[in-house]
Amino acid sequence: MTLYTFTISGRIRNGKLEVELPPDAVEGQVEVQISLLEDAPPPSVTSETWELLKPEPKSGSESIALGHMGGWEDEGIVDSLQWKAEQRKKREDKNRW
Repeated sequence: MTLYTFTISGRIRNGKLEVELPPDAVEGQVEVQISLLEDAPPPSVTSETWELLKPEPKSGSESIALGHMGGWEDEGIVDSLQWKAEQRKKREDKNRW
């Protein structure tokens, strides 16, 4: 038995797979593997969830405008090196024998 493998595009409509086979396709039993393209959600995912999963890249200026930058200031940290040294000292004091 010889296995021939080729890739073709198709569409699923009303529960049926629609494909255009090449003219030299041999008749016989086949195994079908389906890969859904990005614009179609998998059957187990609702369309609402699928929309939430789509990435929406932002530019640097958009990220800043949305408040996604400046996490140190939000924590009251002015100097990150000083904060790290303080954290290390606290950890050393806590774990001292």
